[in-house]
Amino acid sequence: MKQNDKSSGKLLVGKKKWWVLGGVLSLAIVTIGASSFLWLPLLTRDDHAPIVAAGEYKPNTLAARYSVPDDEIEVEITEELIRAFELFAKQAEGTNEVLRATEARLVKEDPHLRQALRDPMQTPLLPDSGYPTIEQRAAQFLPVVEYLMADYDSRQGAQPKNDRLRGALETELRRRIARQLRLESQQTILDEAYANGNRDPLLLYGQIISAPNKSVERRAAYKQAVDAIDGKPACELLKFVIYAHSARYDFDVDYSDMGFRVIDAHAVFFSMIEKFADKPPFMEFVLPYLSGYAAMGNRHAEGDFALKIAELPEEDLPVWVRNYFAHGVTHYLGGKVWNLRNLWRNTEKLPPGVDKITSLRGQLLVRAWCDRPNSVRLLTRLIEEQSLWGSTGRPNHHWFRLALRVVCDDPDVYETYLRQMKPVNVGSADDAMQIAALCANCTQQDTAIPYFSTFFLDGAFSERSWQTPADSDLQILMVASKVLDYRRTMASAEARGVVAADCFTVIAKILWDCGRYEDVAWLLENEPDSMTPAACRSYFLDLELLRSLLAVYDDRTKLLCQQLHQRVLSHGEHQNATDWKQIGHDLEALEEFVDDQDNLFVKTVRQCHQWATTFHQGQWVDLEINEDLIGWFVRDYEVEERDDGFVLSSSIKSSEDVLRPRLHFPMPLELELEVELLDSDTQDPYGIALVAGPMFHEDTVDTGGLGMMVRFQPGSWRFELTRPRTNQGGSVIQAFNTDGSSKAQMRMEVRPSGVEIFGNLESLRTVEGPTEHEGIIQIGRWRQVQLFYLPDVSVRYHVKRFRVRQLSDPDDA
Repeated sequence: MKQNDKSSGKLLVGKKKWWVLGGVLSLAIVTIGASSFLWLPLLTRDDHAPIVAAGEYKPNTLAARYSVPDDEIEVEITEELIRAFELFAKQAEGTNEVLRATEARLVKEDPHLRQALRDPMQTPLLPDSGYPTIEQRAAQFLPVVEYLMADYDSRQGAQPKNDRLRGALETELRRRIARQLRLESQQTILDEAYANGNRDPLLLYGQIISAPNKSVERRAAYKQAVDAIDGKPACELLKFVIYAHSARYDFDVDYSDMGFRVIDAHAVFFSMIEKFADKPPFMEFVLPYLSGYAAMGNRHAEGDFALKIAELPEEDLPVWVRNYFAHGVTHYLGGKVWNLRNLWRNTEKLPPGVDKITSLRGQLLVRAWCDRPNSVRLLTRLIEEQSLWGSTGRPNHHWFRLALRVVCDDPDVYETYLRQMKPVNVGSADDAMQIAALCANCTQQDTAIPYFSTFFLDGAFSERSWQTPADSDLQILMVASKVLDYRRTMASAEARGVVAADCFTVIAKILWDCGRYEDVAWLLENEPDSMTPAACRSYFLDLELLRSLLAVYDDRTKLLCQQLHQRVLSHGEHQNATDWKQIGHDLEALEEFVDDQDNLFVKTVRQCHQWATTFHQGQWVDLEINEDLIGWFVRDYEVEERDDGFVLSSSIKSSEDVLRPRLHFPMPLELELEVELLDSDTQDPYGIALVAGPMFHEDTVDTGGLGMMVRFQPGSWRFELTRPRTNQGGSVIQAFNTDGSSKAQMRMEVRPSGVEIFGNLESLRTVEGPTEHEGIIQIGRWRQVQLFYLPDVSVRYHVKRFRVRQLSDPDDA
């Protein structure tokens, strides 16, 4: 295969076909050390020939091919993956016709759904009867639990089958797989057995799914489970989920052994298909593993595996499973294409037809759902796909309404289902408002559904135009008022369950911006524990300040505070030099009304006004830290003021640290800083980043624009460039080596047409394309993947010359 120079940034495309995966699935003798595994019995059937013909397997070649980690190569789309893509495209033909027929059938069978789709705002969210119970929903996956327990019993031999450990293990599987959330957890019994040396594969699988994601405990359970299924007989289903976990998520994997892990996982997967293809509960149980499963940590594995799936005859794999898997493959491929098309501006290098990857993957997912319209997991994935890419052909509120018809009307399952159905991104304010209104109109008492409207209400509130007067946005206020009224009618708020952890913060924001001060005061008094501190600090500065404003000052002062809050702290990037002069006059008036000159709100507005005035004069704004952090928003950092800057300290495990001025600065602008890792012997995998724009999943306004991040990683001696607000969660564009020093200078020139990034006074790259940083500039350690197995030590960075200035013209250097 031809390899282009990495520095060229060009797409690598395989020029040579590797028709070898078939051998993996027939006679595979894989040697790991001195061990051998014979997979032929798993890959043959009694009724007809094996899925893969014998004689094609080349173990050494295949294992070597699968032993290169993805992060050591540039983005590559192999020829096998392109061929699989072409076959998947044929599967998606006629999707629109199939979707319309499926919807027509559902509407005919369900009068309530027919009325809801015709008049969603006037139709109760849930029907009065005929709703599935939690027992009915849980029963769907009970066959999976029973099968795994029977496999467990077969390994115990003559041991008693109703012992304490067996009962606890079955209870935990029922809780986690069948979602029987009312059962009391028995995890402590499993932990006790594990501590006493029990290494049964099923017990280890239970430890895997109960341990924190990417934790030391989970990684240890992965490795032990892989060893356990080598030494003890285990069913194909258990082997599959264990191999799927270990091959994809074992971060310390020895890549010389990765090839064999991938081969094992692929072989077990096809063996499992032969056994369970005609059993929907089992196939639906493994859906989360199928989504993106083809990647398996290697660029060749994804192509080989995807092509083998695409070439399976229809009698070997249900259509809905094939389409869902094809969606997972195209979803993964879409990430590569997105990087190439939207970041590298290199569309001429895309393989033919791949530019339509986004619409194709939505069609494949829709086709899968048409065969399984009652699948909660498929509906959840459809909502996520629509919110990220808009590729399903229906708005999110449409899928949300369809999803609610198969969700139990039981508060215990809201965390499991409704929370999962929250769109990742708000496609439009109208779409968000539709869902918010649906939830707020729910007439059932003592349910959490009305509170779920705040998930979508927050998005609609953020997406509204900053120029729209808050008190004129009646639809948002109407929904917020309904949620508040619902809360006031309840003697207690127990029915909302865990969903209300942050829902009243959203309601308080809306009521504050709409001048409903008494309602905000009622929330502060009656829901003090439900106003999320972090979200409140980012919006209200401080809850105690908000209480003081509501309790002490008259309506005229409250109104002036609200207006300054809106113009200075929420939308400062939209104010010009003239606007800031008027804000200065309003600030003087406020200082006359407020007796306490140490008031946090007044001091913050004063600091922001000082920064803005200097900025609009075209001068450098030195973003200096003060003792009380006036004008700053800080999360997870400890800040130490110094004469020549400041020191930021945090746990090396922390990945969401943020330090940013509360003032939003408009483009075009230039920002820079100098940074030094004080503990040079500390190996910090995250580093520290200079960011123009909000970070992914951040609680802030998102207009859909893209910012830019340059990260200094002293541990790996490099700069890393990232778009932090991409649908890929912050895909790395390019990395550049440094001189190995623990010090660095970072600078950006941010314009609407693109961003130029500098490292140590050298221009690293200009990233062209629409840029909208939403006025936010910040320093952070943010990383989407959190490495919980890092040692619990602190990391400290000395920051100097953190400053920003306005560029006089978008093209001014």
